[in-house]
Amino acid sequence: MRMGAGASRARPGGSRGPRRASRRRNNGCLPPGQAKKRYAVGHPLAPGIAYGPVPPELAVRIGPPPPGYLYVSLDGDLLKAAAGTALVVDAIDGLVD
Repeated sequence: MRMGAGASRARPGGSRGPRRASRRRNNGCLPPGQAKKRYAVGHPLAPGIAYGPVPPELAVRIGPPPPGYLYVSLDGDLLKAAAGTALVVDAIDGLVD
């Protein structure tokens, strides 16, 4: 069936199709990737947060941390923290699997 020159080709459910349900994550409207962060650069890690070691293959690639610092992985990110205070001084997002 051919449509005339002025006929519209509207999809079922309206001109833009059916509406998709929006996803609500209860994260306070934070951008993607920020909702899961349990640390902030310039602040110490909270006492109850358990962080893990850096995978050996990554530790070989980045080398040893500077004196007085340690590298840890948390939430898939690589953190450089002060050894005594757990103050996060640097972070690389999404580097650790």
